[in-house]
Amino acid sequence: GNPQMLQINKSDGETITSDEPELLSQQQLGWSLPLKNLPFWIKGTPSPTFDQRITFTENGDPAKFIESDWHVDASRYDEVMGFRLPGKVKLSHGGVTITLIINQWQLGDT
Repeated sequence: GNPQMLQINKSDGETITSDEPELLSQQQLGWSLPLKNLPFWIKGTPSPTFDQRITFTENGDPAKFIESDWHVDASRYDEVMGFRLPGKVKLSHGGVTITLIINQWQLGDT
């Protein structure tokens, strides 16, 4: 999916698509992931409109912040083409925890 569309492939083979991704995730999964923030969070940074407190590592990398009631915890930073990017990002909200493990970053002209 993307911020404009989400496709969920269910284990029974059913595919559900919606142009309202946050609503669909709420309906199908029971929780809503703010997809508009995900491109920032996966890099360990809050969205540009974020104005709260960020905790940094001793190397100056963003480590923890809370945005849209989600706790974002980035770690395992490495230098990738001149950028410091995390190898692990943990997102937590209520009883939901999503852990993203990034084995390889591919940077492009997006």
